[in-house]
Amino acid sequence: MMKSGIIGTISAIFYLALFVKSGSGENSSKKKKLYLAGFYTYSDRLDATGMIPAVELAVEHVNNDSEILSGYELGVIWKNSECEASEGTWRFIEHMTEEPVKLMLLGPPCSTAAEPVAEIAHRGSFVTLSYLTSSPSLSERTRFPYFFRTFWSEAFLNPAKIWLMEHFGWRRVATLSENEGLFTSSNSEFLELVTDKNYTADVTAIYDKVASDLHIENIKKNDMRIIFSDSYENAARELFCKAYHAGLYGKGYVWILPGWFSNNWYEGTTARCPNGEIETAATESMYITMEVEKSNDNQNEKIVSGIKVSEFDGLLQEKTREIERWPNQTLNFTFSSLEGFGYDALWAAALSLDEVAKKGTDLEDFHYTDFDTRNKIYNALSTVRFSGVTGNVSFAAGDRIGRIRIQQLQGNEKKLIVTLDTMDDGSLVPTFSGNEFTWPDGFVPLDRTPAIEERVSVGAFLFMVIPAAIGLVLAVGFLIFNIVARNHRFVKLSSPRLNNLIIIGTILIFISIFIIGTEISGSEERIFSAFCMTRIWLIAVGFVLSFGGFFSKTWRVYKITSYTKVKSKKLKDRALFVQVGVILLLECIILLAWQLLDPLQYDRLDLDFGHYVVTCKCEFFSAWTGVMMTYNGLILIFGVFLAWRTKNVTIAALNDSRLIGVCIYNTTILCVVAIGVSFAVPDQPAFNYLFTSSIMNFCAIFTLITIFLPKVVFVIKFPHAGREECMRITPQVTPDTSGNNHEDAPANAEEGKTVQSRRKSIAVTLRRHWAGFVGFDKNGALQEGAGSCSSRQQLQPKI
Repeated sequence: MMKSGIIGTISAIFYLALFVKSGSGENSSKKKKLYLAGFYTYSDRLDATGMIPAVELAVEHVNNDSEILSGYELGVIWKNSECEASEGTWRFIEHMTEEPVKLMLLGPPCSTAAEPVAEIAHRGSFVTLSYLTSSPSLSERTRFPYFFRTFWSEAFLNPAKIWLMEHFGWRRVATLSENEGLFTSSNSEFLELVTDKNYTADVTAIYDKVASDLHIENIKKNDMRIIFSDSYENAARELFCKAYHAGLYGKGYVWILPGWFSNNWYEGTTARCPNGEIETAATESMYITMEVEKSNDNQNEKIVSGIKVSEFDGLLQEKTREIERWPNQTLNFTFSSLEGFGYDALWAAALSLDEVAKKGTDLEDFHYTDFDTRNKIYNALSTVRFSGVTGNVSFAAGDRIGRIRIQQLQGNEKKLIVTLDTMDDGSLVPTFSGNEFTWPDGFVPLDRTPAIEERVSVGAFLFMVIPAAIGLVLAVGFLIFNIVARNHRFVKLSSPRLNNLIIIGTILIFISIFIIGTEISGSEERIFSAFCMTRIWLIAVGFVLSFGGFFSKTWRVYKITSYTKVKSKKLKDRALFVQVGVILLLECIILLAWQLLDPLQYDRLDLDFGHYVVTCKCEFFSAWTGVMMTYNGLILIFGVFLAWRTKNVTIAALNDSRLIGVCIYNTTILCVVAIGVSFAVPDQPAFNYLFTSSIMNFCAIFTLITIFLPKVVFVIKFPHAGREECMRITPQVTPDTSGNNHEDAPANAEEGKTVQSRRKSIAVTLRRHWAGFVGFDKNGALQEGAGSCSSRQQLQPKI
């Protein structure tokens, strides 16, 4: 609504100007004067002042050519549109309300100003011919039916962008566009082409004046490597300043920029980049530019004006010096490589006016409601063809037809790499110049950092599974031994059925090492997710079985040595199995709830530079881990407590009670360290696997060797325990005569009697507990003929 109101107001002023100027008188000079309404741009966004000398040079050449506009003298009246819509519109109104009458509009050169001017001008009798605009919006013939340009539409480059992507195999790009119609409309069309090709533009951003840090961060976060940027020079400088500080330049990055920037545009500075940072980012990125060919390839060819292409620059300099001597001339002209477009635009206008004049129309009689003359000028301009400074000039639906040049900055010089000719079917035919694309590291950058999964190497996997396999074989061997030798008195005394639980638990631990190594060594997502919970079950159940067996055996020793009464209830294996079963049941309840409510699944953790690790993750991972650690931590704490309370029990008949304590101590400390390390370095799977698997292997193998190897050695050495051997397996110890002041030594005679009484009570309790188990009677005395032990041995309590 606001735009319509503005257009309506301007149109009212415009038609008022038409009414005022329609009755202008004739020019009485010998040569009839014809004027064009000229627009140039001088602003921070675009400095196109160099177009004035170029256009004036063309005016001079036209006026000196007796065959062009014979009887007429052409002139241009200039106004600064400042590359702003409001300024451009106001200057247009000034042109219309001020003498003399103008036949055509030449400009504005900036798309921002050209769009509103051209949209209003076509409502009257004006044909607009711009020499530098490239906004794709200006190709919309419904809005701008009488608009022409000698510069090419930015959308004309979009097929070339797709060609470049296909040439290098890039399928993923980012686009950054300054919020101007020139760039946004072209970018929209480009994104449509990207989608049609099944490519992706994962980051697209439109910004006002200056790209924000968020835009740069999104590019870096999404690992975008191929970046198409459309903006004016000042915005490009700000953008490359931010790119410098974010590290988005140099090796691995490709920036594609407009080709019409002035030479060495990157030498400018900003407040944040005052010391050449912009130049560093630009030159080290070796950016690529795209533009339509702006000069005639044949420098010796004579163009429409009769001069050679190679003579244009010299003549332009002479004209510039002449204009600088004009009265009231204050402009400092700035030149780029684009001045030829202004020269050719004036010639296109002159040739179209000449054709209209030669067909009998008196151009001097033109007025602002002369739609018939406007249509004649339109038709003539649509068919004009000539060789100009910028190449062959012709129009299709108002847009210039031409060749596309792709260049690359190499060092401080842009080098032509390839030109693309557009065929009638829209296809592009490349012609390579002989120069090749050059990259900072010698390799064509990829459209993303290669996705490299950080995984456990085969060597690391074998380094862990070989000990695990050895431990597995060892565990199976000990299990077979424990079953075969279960009736041997030495083995039977250590509760072989509980020993079997310990062995089975270690077997599960060894198997989990195989599972973890396979899980993080590149398995498929589905298999990986299945392994996630499997390893948790194996480790948790293996831990409960192993340490449940430990704790039950240690619990029996603790209860026995804690009794003060002689009549004590025996602790049978059945009761101890119930204890282990309760612990295991609670563990399984937690695991089952985890499995059903929030199971672990495949998850990808992205690291820097395209590296990533796969890990197991669920929504409430921390909560479930905390519950498991708390529960199993309590089990370990309880085990440590029992081990500490039975640390001084040195009864030979309970020959593995102290060894169990050593295993519990070691496992507790190492488990705490392993958990801390695994949480500290989740992004280092190889180290994590090696460290945790080493601890698991060590704890399991240490437990097996510590608990079962002495039994194997003893049974092999004493397959039929005789009297002397029975002395060793009978719970017998001797008093400490070292004279050392042990912490448990009685402090006085009375306390000594109490201790001796308690020890005798413990000894009797042990005899009662194992009555009939290895040859004791119910009173604790050895039965006659039990085994090969014929002597009745007394239990001697000792520290």
